[in-house]
Amino acid sequence: MGATLLSQSHWETMVKADHTWSYLIGDSEPSTDWYASEFDDSSWNTARGSFGFGDGDDTTILNISYSLYIRHSFSISNRSVIDSLILDIDYDDAYVLYLNGTMVSRSFNVESDFPPYNYTPTIDQEALMYMGGQPSRVAIPKSHLVDGENVVAVQGINVNTTSSDFSLAPFLQVKIDAAGTVYEEVPDWFVDPDAVFESNLPIIAIETENGQGIPDEPKITAHMGIVDNEGSMNEFPGIYNNYDGMIGIEIRGASSQGYAKKGYGLETRLANGENNNVSILGLPVENDWVLHGPYSDKSLIRNVLAYQFSNEMGQYAARTRLCELFINNTYSGVYVFMEKIKRDTFRLDIGKLEPNEVSGRDVTGGYIFKLDKQNESEELWVSPYPAIDGNEIRIIYHYPDPEDQMPVEQKDYIKNFVTDFEHALASDRFYDPVLGYKPYIDMQSFIDFFLVNELTKNVDG
Repeated sequence: MGATLLSQSHWETMVKADHTWSYLIGDSEPSTDWYASEFDDSSWNTARGSFGFGDGDDTTILNISYSLYIRHSFSISNRSVIDSLILDIDYDDAYVLYLNGTMVSRSFNVESDFPPYNYTPTIDQEALMYMGGQPSRVAIPKSHLVDGENVVAVQGINVNTTSSDFSLAPFLQVKIDAAGTVYEEVPDWFVDPDAVFESNLPIIAIETENGQGIPDEPKITAHMGIVDNEGSMNEFPGIYNNYDGMIGIEIRGASSQGYAKKGYGLETRLANGENNNVSILGLPVENDWVLHGPYSDKSLIRNVLAYQFSNEMGQYAARTRLCELFINNTYSGVYVFMEKIKRDTFRLDIGKLEPNEVSGRDVTGGYIFKLDKQNESEELWVSPYPAIDGNEIRIIYHYPDPEDQMPVEQKDYIKNFVTDFEHALASDRFYDPVLGYKPYIDMQSFIDFFLVNELTKNVDG
């Protein structure tokens, strides 16, 4: 770092993960004031961070069943030269951080400022730095710092006693308005929060109220802005020229909720909370959308290509746009902005079923059902034929919505229709044009479906 740069405002690291920390393995409750500045931690062990096991990148390897408590003291000689303060922290699975006795940050999956040693996070979290990713970032008011000795204390929390890994690596970064190096140079991976981010992809920025973590459900209110300069680079911070308004947002998915890169379901809203039907990134007007985080697909484009193949074959699939996502000013990675599958003129254009349509041609459709993990509120039926691995095939009602008192006649109709199709397909006369499977399906769409799944090697297909 050159002298010219250091004569200006610049970022430095005040506390590093690989500094020496006092630590206590939390197999029981620690002293109630363990996080306080005046607490005497002389009986604790000391070691260099980061701490953890299972990922191969920890300086001090500790087997943590429940919690790990760490403390580090640092000195400030002149607080007036500190312009701002941020926390960069890599963790698996959760944390709560205290600065000079005050709780200043906790991970999205902790719902208490002072969790017990055996707290169970709502969702597990994977560390990112060992895979070359960026740590989580949180802005902290500099008012919590004092001239003289300061103490940062962190409780790292494991998701359960059978977890295969644990990580805790905190960094405190400060913006210094002074010449020279006051603390230490920032790590090589450090990204200047004041630098302009550029991409040829659209940039989506979501800000929750007071930096609130996004829950599984229900949706919380947030603001979404989209920068999409067609034909030129997009910048963040930038001018929101595609969408600039309110949304409701929640985490979506089942097993994918355990990924470091979460998926989100969102709906565009008016200021009064009502649905706001709009076109976003050139997609047809609607209010229900998905931000898919392609975490297990390191190419980031497998789903996008599969949906595009389907659309180009004349079969509906959710339309998509690749984008860059920021949540509360923290970069979250490349995401897929896409349509949520639902009955709609511009999505699945099937007939609307009313509750009184329970007989004759009225009851024949349209319907949407799915093979997926079941939510507690969802109803399903079980196929009489098991999957190739012997497990049940569970078919979930999706539209009409069973929660809106879908009549039993409609449930029975679609269940019986699908079951009759399965019986015909499994029979010795499966290819018979009358008694076989052909009367039940649209042949072309089934062929296209199998071609796309085979071509993309879809493990769920």
